[in-house]
Amino acid sequence: MTSRRLPSPDGLVDPTRSRIMCSVRRAHTGPELVVRKILHGLGLRFRLQRRELPGTPDIVLPKHKTAIFVHGCFWHRHAGCGKATLPKTRVEFWIDKFDRNVVRD
Repeated sequence: MTSRRLPSPDGLVDPTRSRIMCSVRRAHTGPELVVRKILHGLGLRFRLQRRELPGTPDIVLPKHKTAIFVHGCFWHRHAGCGKATLPKTRVEFWIDKFDRNVVRD
C-alpha cells in the first residue's frame, strides 16, 4: 500500500501523523457495520456508498428512498460525547476543521 502524504501548512510532513490519518477508514467502520446488521435483521435491503448521491451516504435504502449517514464522534463532534478528542498538534487547525464539520452536518 502506498502511503499518501499531504504537506502541512508549514510545508513539512509528520510521517507519524500521515500514517495515522491514512489508516482512518472511510467506509465499513464498526458503527456502520452495527447499523447494517440491524437493518439486515429487520429484513431491509440496502446499497452502500452510493457516490452518485450528494454526500455519498453510507447506506441507501432505495425502496424507501432513504439515505443514512453514520457519523463518527471524532470527525463530527456529537454534543456531550467523550470520544470527540482533540489532537495535541496543530490545535487551531483541528478546531477550525471540526467546527466546519459541525456546521456542515
